[in-house]
Amino acid sequence: FHFFTFNVFLETGDLREERRGGCPYSKWGCEGQDYDKGQRNQYWAPDWGRSKDGPHRMYMKKTFKKIKATSQFWFIQSTWFDGEETGKDKSMADVAKEIEGYDLVVMNSGWWDLKPWKEKKRGYDKCGESWNSACESNYKSDVGTVVDRMFKPAKAGVWRECSCCGDDKNKYPPNIKKMNSIAKDIMRKNGQGFVEVFDLFGANDLGDATVDGTHPVPKYYHEWTVRVLEEAEKQLKTGCLGGSSGPSPRPRPS
Repeated sequence: FHFFTFNVFLETGDLREERRGGCPYSKWGCEGQDYDKGQRNQYWAPDWGRSKDGPHRMYMKKTFKKIKATSQFWFIQSTWFDGEETGKDKSMADVAKEIEGYDLVVMNSGWWDLKPWKEKKRGYDKCGESWNSACESNYKSDVGTVVDRMFKPAKAGVWRECSCCGDDKNKYPPNIKKMNSIAKDIMRKNGQGFVEVFDLFGANDLGDATVDGTHPVPKYYHEWTVRVLEEAEKQLKTGCLGGSSGPSPRPRPS
């Protein structure tokens, strides 16, 4: 959903909202508007042991003809996975090679590593319910791998932290904060961008702030987009955002 909002804003300057007769708030959105025609039902990764659901393995691309640019989206089910999980099939290691040298790489991962996968070998075993040293060390290692393999080869890298509250609004939030803290520390040490979004809404706000208890309503995705672009600008220094007179105005969730 953030990918759709990001694309619509870049192309039109407008906030993508669901309107009667317009694009629905759905996992595949509107083909030809949210992403290019012919991109629907594109799956980039195999079923390697977590979710075999198609949207959880989706790939989409959006072409901006006027500025001769594209944006691409890969749905990942873990912060990092490679040949150890997928064998000879495609993995994040392949995506890292594909995006090497890109202008901007934006990443988020956390919620999916909190689910009760019972992956003791990978170190993700009920991390949402019971965060332990294995959860911490493996998440730290995976985030570090993303920085080395995906962010550093790009002109700019931005990590968007996890929002509240995951699959369990009572148990997950404290551990989401731990993940966010780990990612923030790694980004700062490596000179990469970091976007804070967790505090935009909390466990008691989910009824109004989300459409289903987990996924935010469009205005929050728009706020994420603005924050991502501001962090990217600090690295790219294009002059497109803000100016020497001070911070530029930005929309806020109402």
